[in-house]
Amino acid sequence: MTAQDIQQSWEAYTNAWADIDPTKREQLVKMSVSDDIDFSNPLIAGRGKAELIEAMTQFQKQFPGAHFELKTCIIHHDQLLSGWTLYGEDGSALLAGHNYARANAEGKLVYMSGFFAA
Repeated sequence: MTAQDIQQSWEAYTNAWADIDPTKREQLVKMSVSDDIDFSNPLIAGRGKAELIEAMTQFQKQFPGAHFELKTCIIHHDQLLSGWTLYGEDGSALLAGHNYARANAEGKLVYMSGFFAA
């Protein structure tokens, strides 16, 4: 696993939150996270790909057309710290935050925790 592998997983994971076709979302999740992914942020917590995909689907129902843009991505060993901004469908910035994640030997994310003021 390289830092580039982890960054590619993180970018695919982040893109999966966008307003995209459900099949594309599943592909991005499959390529970026482990089967037993453990995830949380101030509003949600879950485990596994199915729960993650459901959280993404509900997010898009609540914020149609919203998407994340990565601002920073720092990686060392199997860990990542990322800064991001959430943009609404109209392009306005809605929220900024950070995520911490860990990856496995394949570069897939096994744990992630988001931080933002809800």
